[in-house]
Amino acid sequence: MVTNEVNADKGTYALLLHLDQPELIQVGRLGKFTFPAGWYVYVGSARGPGGLAARLARHRRRVADDKRLRWHVDYLRERARLVEVWSAASGQRLECAWARAFADAPGAEIPIPRFGSFDCRCPAHLIYFAAHPLDDLSRALAEDPDPDVRWRALAALRIVGTPQAITAISAALSDPDEGIRAGAAVVLGELHAVEAVPALVQCLSDASPLVANRATESLQRIGEEAVPALCAALTDERDPVRIHAAQALVAIQSPQSVASLCQAYLHDPNYLVQHYAAEALAALGVIEIVAVG
Repeated sequence: MVTNEVNADKGTYALLLHLDQPELIQVGRLGKFTFPAGWYVYVGSARGPGGLAARLARHRRRVADDKRLRWHVDYLRERARLVEVWSAASGQRLECAWARAFADAPGAEIPIPRFGSFDCRCPAHLIYFAAHPLDDLSRALAEDPDPDVRWRALAALRIVGTPQAITAISAALSDPDEGIRAGAAVVLGELHAVEAVPALVQCLSDASPLVANRATESLQRIGEEAVPALCAALTDERDPVRIHAAQALVAIQSPQSVASLCQAYLHDPNYLVQHYAAEALAALGVIEIVAVG
């Protein structure tokens, strides 16, 4: 899961940098380049001692803090302001996948070929945006008529994972394309987006089984914090909503859902709701008590 928290684990990170004005910068032996004013996303990985915490602490320093210029991004960092960090602790090597996702995003450009990518086949690990990338990506996901462009915006917002990104992804649950809606539902589960639970519950009645199933899985992944909304959904007048809510509660197995599941098991007119409610109660070890009572 993408997170903005910093820890000592190995992982992947993206630095959001800003230049207030154009700058002519010598980037080590790569050469001298004019960097336009605007926003830059640099993607890197932290696999050495100290993991993400150590690597990001280094990126926050400058030469004035006794830092030695070593990587391409160090030279840009001397002139650019570090605005935000997006990171994910993972044993997997995600650096190139993240760089491709940002490079393919709407509004993205590769300003300096091979910047930060001498040890891989990526065009670069530095991506330029004239406007704030979150604004560009959110607008593209909401408004671009091309589903492929919207999908690429969603892929980049998944990496960002901030509240603004989650708001944009949640809005995509109403996208006209079922693939985008399903993808948005999956991403919200990966991000453990508790604030998106009401919107995900609404997706349980989506006309597309794919979307409804992905929303159910994401609510399961969010877990205990989704239980109150799922219990409320057990009283919804729409059969699909109640069925998927009961199905999600089977996986979560929360004691706080027992009373609502009992009502569904004993009184719901839909057989599938009764079935999943019974399965959830059995998993919680109380089905015999309900049946006898």
